Amino acid sequence: MSTDLVPIAQGDGGISPELSAALIIAIVQCPSFATACALCGVSEASVRSMLQRGTQSGAPPSLREFSKAMAFADAHNAKQHSALEAQCLAAGQPGAAKALRDIINARWPSTGDIMSILAGAKRTTGLEARIANPSPALCALFRKTLKKPGAVWKALLEETGWVRAEKPAKPHGDDG
Repeated sequence: MSTDLVPIAQGDGGISPELSAALIIAIVQCPSFATACALCGVSEASVRSMLQRGTQSGAPPSLREFSKAMAFADAHNAKQHSALEAQCLAAGQPGAAKALRDIINARWPSTGDIMSILAGAKRTTGLEARIANPSPALCALFRKTLKKPGAVWKALLEETGWVRAEKPAKPHGDDG
């Protein structure tokens, strides 16, 4: 994969061309998102943040291009793995095809690393905002598991990280 895959505007406050190119190459060469990040010496949280910020309006051009290129590279990698699996089946190598299918299922579950990051909603501290406009997956989960959501919604949203837990109120007369 070529390092000139992503045109990056230097000094725009997003991601450096070197890191962007390294991550794009690593996402194809490494067995997982975590491994790609580690190879490039950057935390998974940082890369997730950059990918999510790249999908938001007003994002620096480097992050927008980086998010698109990472999605393309990851999708292209998945496509290559699927094509290789089909070749193995056509060649009468079911064992090799199964091994590739296992890799594909582990690396790209129903929503793979990159796609789930780019498709994920921005986290918010506003519980009302999350409840007013929950994702389809969250709605399905609530309908399936909860009869009377009330406080359970809030607890579930806090536990899954969609909403930050509210700090307990200080008792009256407590200054410290």
